[in-house]
Order: sequence, then structure tokens, then C-alpha cells
Amino acid sequence: MLFAIVGLLVVAGEILAGPNSTTGCNCGFGYELLEHRLEQMELKKQKEFEVQNALLESMVKGLTTLTQQTSQMLNRQINHQKRIIESCEDVTTSGRYRLQLPNQPTPITVICEAETHDGGWLVIQSRSSGSVDFNRSWTEYKDGFGHGEFWLGLETIHQLTKAGDQELLVQLKNENGHPGYGHYKRFQVAGADQKYRLSSLGEFSGTIGEELNLNMNKEFSTYDKDNDRWTDGHCAQLFGGGWWFSYCSLA
Repeated sequence: MLFAIVGLLVVAGEILAGPNSTTGCNCGFGYELLEHRLEQMELKKQKEFEVQNALLESMVKGLTTLTQQTSQMLNRQINHQKRIIESCEDVTTSGRYRLQLPNQPTPITVICEAETHDGGWLVIQSRSSGSVDFNRSWTEYKDGFGHGEFWLGLETIHQLTKAGDQELLVQLKNENGHPGYGHYKRFQVAGADQKYRLSSLGEFSGTIGEELNLNMNKEFSTYDKDNDRWTDGHCAQLFGGGWWFSYCSLA
């Protein structure tokens, strides 16, 4: 019984003691393994840092490019608005410009359309979202109103077209969003003394029909100036906007 106990103690002593002095100490191997793992972790962190740094540099570069492009666009827009032109045919980019009318002391701000139908168009009316109320007085239609959606002004349109060498392009979309256009080779509006009569429309081409010809030689009407041909009512009040009304159903 005693022998058996001693044998157990010896075995246990060998397990707990590990290598004895005759085989040498292996404690250096554990240190080298720990050092190697630390180096691997350091290299991994360094690679992660390099990837994050490259990503950050790419983002900064992209933001710088975007800022430069935005600045260039703003500068072009500012230059457009400062530039004084004599016709929208003088420009190659759509936008706002300062236009000098003949025999007028100061230029006016206009919108030129340079892409549609070979460009060179001056926009006299824009309506799309209904954000601007077009049921305006005679004075407002004479002088112009709106921003985004707008009416240029009867007096300005008269000054632009009185020479009789202007064309008219009408662009519309129906309730389904399908576009159409009408092109008149001649467009002229008389002066205030003739109540801004639609005095000339030339040859028509397009896809929307030439109903505007029905308004030829008609005077302009607003809710406070009834110049239409309807004897029993007032077209501008009925439709809530100014136009060269004839009989309301034919406007």
C-alpha cells in the first residue's frame, strides 16, 4: 500500500514539475511565440490603418472634385446672369441671361433655351407644376410675373416681336405626360394701343394642332380686361388666366 502511494507521488511530481534540469528549460519558446503573435497583430493593424487612410484620402479627393465642379457651375451661372446679350441665339448654354432690348435703357433678365429644337429660344412663358397663380390682372400680365413658373410680360413680348422676324415654339404635355410641339414661322404681338393683339402667326408645323391660329388678331384679355368675342361672358374669368381669347371654347 505504501509503495503504491510513493509511485503515485513520483508520477504526479513529474507532471507538475515538467522538464527537469537534465532536459533543459523551454520557457524561451513561449516568449518567442507571444512576440510573433504581437508582430502579426501589429502588421494587421498597420494594414487596416493603410486601407482606412486610403479610403479617407479617396473620399477627400471626391469631395474636393465635387466642390470644384459645384463652384464652376455656380460661376458659370453667375457669369450667365451678368452677361448682356442681344439675342438668345448668342448663347450655347441654357440659363438666365441679361438681354438688351433695342431702344431700352437697361437690360432685362430672360431665360434662354439652347438645347431644344436647335436652340436660340427665349422663354416667354413656363407652366408645369401649378405653383404660380396665372389668374392675374392686366397690369401684371403687361409687366410680367412669377419665378420658376412665369409670364415674361406683354410689353416685353411686344418689344421683342414688333420687328416681325421672330418665331414661336409651343411645347406641351398631355395628362399622360406625352409631349407635343407646335412651331410657327412668324410671331408678332402689337403694342398697348392695340391691347397687345396677336397680330401675326406664320406657317405652322408640329404635332399638337394649330389651334392658336383661331386666336389670330384677337386682343389680350385678363379678369379685369374683357377683350374677347364672347358676348355672354368673360373667358379670362371663366378659365382663370389671361390669353388672346376668341370664343372661350376656341381659345
